[in-house]
Amino acid sequence: METTNSRRPDTCRRLWKGLKLILFSLAVLLITGTTARASEGDLAIPNLWENGQFNFRFGNISPGALLFWGSFVILGTLGISLYQLVQIHKQPAHKSMLDISEIIFQTCKTYLIQQGKFLLMLFCFIAVAMAIYITGPYWLNLLGLAHEDGTPKEEPSLPHLIGTLLLVLVFALVGMGGSYAVAWYGIRVNTFANSRTAFASLRGQPWDVVNIPLRSGMSIGLFLISLELVMMVFILLAVPRQIVGYCFLGFAIGESLGASALRIAGGIFTKIADIGSDLMKIVFNVKEDDPRNPGVIADCTGDNAGDSVGPTADGFETYGVTGVALIVFITLAVTLASGVQNYLDIQAKLIVWIFAMRFLMDFMSGCSYFINQFISEAKYKGKKEFNFEEPLTRLIWIAAILCISTSFLMSYLLIGDFTVQRMVDGTLVTDSLPNLWWQLAVIISCGTLAAVLIPEFTKIFTSSHSKHVHEIVTASREGGASLTILSGIVAGNFSAFWKGLLIASLMAGAFFVSQGELQHVMGEPASIFAFGMVAFGFLCMGPVNIAVDSYGPVTDNAQSIFELAQTEKIAGIKNEIQRDFGFEPDFEVGKHYLEANDSAGNTFKATAKPVLIGTAVVGATTMIFSIILLLKKEGMLHLSLTDAPVLLGFMCGGAVIYWFCGASMQAVTTGAYRAVEFIKRNMRLDKKEADIDDSRTVVRICTEYAQSGMWNIFIALMSFTLAFAFFDPNFFVAYLISIAVFGLFQAIYMANAGGAWDNAKKLVEVDLKEKGTALHAATVVGDTVGDPFKDTTSVSLNPIIKFSTLFGLLAVEISIPFKKSHGTGEWGIALVGVLMLAIALVFVWRSFYAMRIPKEDVRAGTPPTAEDREPVGAAH
Repeated sequence: METTNSRRPDTCRRLWKGLKLILFSLAVLLITGTTARASEGDLAIPNLWENGQFNFRFGNISPGALLFWGSFVILGTLGISLYQLVQIHKQPAHKSMLDISEIIFQTCKTYLIQQGKFLLMLFCFIAVAMAIYITGPYWLNLLGLAHEDGTPKEEPSLPHLIGTLLLVLVFALVGMGGSYAVAWYGIRVNTFANSRTAFASLRGQPWDVVNIPLRSGMSIGLFLISLELVMMVFILLAVPRQIVGYCFLGFAIGESLGASALRIAGGIFTKIADIGSDLMKIVFNVKEDDPRNPGVIADCTGDNAGDSVGPTADGFETYGVTGVALIVFITLAVTLASGVQNYLDIQAKLIVWIFAMRFLMDFMSGCSYFINQFISEAKYKGKKEFNFEEPLTRLIWIAAILCISTSFLMSYLLIGDFTVQRMVDGTLVTDSLPNLWWQLAVIISCGTLAAVLIPEFTKIFTSSHSKHVHEIVTASREGGASLTILSGIVAGNFSAFWKGLLIASLMAGAFFVSQGELQHVMGEPASIFAFGMVAFGFLCMGPVNIAVDSYGPVTDNAQSIFELAQTEKIAGIKNEIQRDFGFEPDFEVGKHYLEANDSAGNTFKATAKPVLIGTAVVGATTMIFSIILLLKKEGMLHLSLTDAPVLLGFMCGGAVIYWFCGASMQAVTTGAYRAVEFIKRNMRLDKKEADIDDSRTVVRICTEYAQSGMWNIFIALMSFTLAFAFFDPNFFVAYLISIAVFGLFQAIYMANAGGAWDNAKKLVEVDLKEKGTALHAATVVGDTVGDPFKDTTSVSLNPIIKFSTLFGLLAVEISIPFKKSHGTGEWGIALVGVLMLAIALVFVWRSFYAMRIPKEDVRAGTPPTAEDREPVGAAH
């Protein structure tokens, strides 16, 4: 049997050859920059057992004690998550469907194991960098090297530095392992739920078809957020104060690394498989998920890799990095230098107030599920038709109402008696801030409202009931695929406009509220802290956001399993199901319910994407301002729109965003070409089902191109961040701001255009029942264009934005000593920056020109040679 890849690549060899291009220069960079200290490393997290007291009527309690006892609430929500998993597993399903579900899980497991190996190799690289960074000062001092003032620097002992390094690496592994664990959990839950949802459709009870994927999504959401909170509470309470900053640094880098790799690779994988599978409907005029199509299993695996692994790892990282950013900001902004005498008490109270809010909002999200469950069962049980989007929309609104109410109640209880102490003319003056509690609650509520309104705005542009989606279908009927594409682009652009205004309006509201008593606590940085709290508000009902996002891959897989299992063709199946399960199956009605439910899943996958993207952008402002505070402290930042470096930074940030969009879609395009080529040559219509080896080959093609594309993107992005950090502080800050702003609008545009195209196809298939027509072919083309738009590029911009700002904070710290020196040091760092930029451009070249479809295939239509079939981007 012919395969697309006659020579299987050695991933380790390719990875090491790529690493050698940057390892030496980065090592030199880190060694020479180790006189700096990362601001996270210098974080003086207050002692939460001693600083600050919360006063209640029944007595006082320390922040540490409140955090400790509150963490048991999180253990409770973790228990609810596992209980839901058990309940899903108990749901019945026919063996034919369970077998297909198990095949999907096994291919997902193979993919995850491969990604785990890849992550460990990337971690080794980060470990070397961190080892040089933390222990470098000791070796410099041992060699007698001096500081700028000519005096040796006293450094901690080597055993102390090694202990610190080990803790950082352990927590980096914990962060990366957390992202990996929630991804694995999400796949396990989804592959339990998909076959059971498919089987439930046969009962003719549509509520069962909605209930199972909703329950699985809630299980994933509660597990993800609860695990994140448990890990962060452990760091806050159990790690010694002098190294807690380093541990948060390691934790944030680890989970960001894990999420970036899983999100980008998953997005590329799933769309290669999806396009390869979908195009066969046109080429061979076969039905959706035809069992003879070897791309269908890969597509089912991709649904989980892209729509489950990616979002869960991304959500885990988003929740954690936003928390770390807020902790960093509080400890940098509220200090003795800002004039606040009781700054340790304020830091402790604000940090624990944030976590206490997270505890209760996690719990309230769980409560909202059960409330919605009670209402939905009373309303829909026994009904044969209802709008599948209604219960998901109701869940979001219930969660929002509970979370907003909780934010006001918890703020009043914890910080209703907030005071600030200042020295005025040598006298200690205590100012009471009686309005701070409700002002902070209003700021958080702006973010929570965004998490509710963004899905509503998204449905306007992507729902199968949307006028925009209906317009795409109308345009496609007369103008074919060309008008399909143009109409979807219009929907995406309008959605970016309205959502941009929505997010800007809510941030503006938070800004105006922050000009009140919050300024007495933080001064000028109050408005940026408010933006960080808006990002916090986005995530208040995190379990619900993840639940509606995870709903999609279950419904998509359920429809595929229904087709692949061919249960209705089994002899005597109706009698068997009647005998074993107690009901008579209706396959036609079941198929209709699954298709309609898949449309609802598409809509809510689309609604969750902008929430995570918006969180990344709003939260990135907090981290960027931490960099600004750091540079201002060193007297190195003078931002002005009339300065050329600022304008150049804005332009370079936009350039990097558009490079990433092209590079990620290039990986999908070339990978899909290879997958389509293989499927067209190996699909046999005289068979009843695809050869399992053919299906595995398609999965392997998707995996190889996903890893090649991710590797080029990851190294280029990291090199760009390092290079730009060493050129000019004003340039670099403008670059990071530009990354966030350009990334926000590009991501929203692409996500919603793709969602509109996807549901236009569903509208033709489900409501109009025009499969196999020219109209259907046009909307399939639109859907395949929209696939990388919505599920590869747009969603991957979220971790790209966060990783750039997080890694940028470290890069700035490394570059500071050089920029403060004169002469050779300044020239030296400029040269290192140029070298890193050159490395970035090499990988930019690889992401396009080394990923192209070979000319021989295009020019002559000849079969590719074995050399051509080597996975693109491989180093020789």
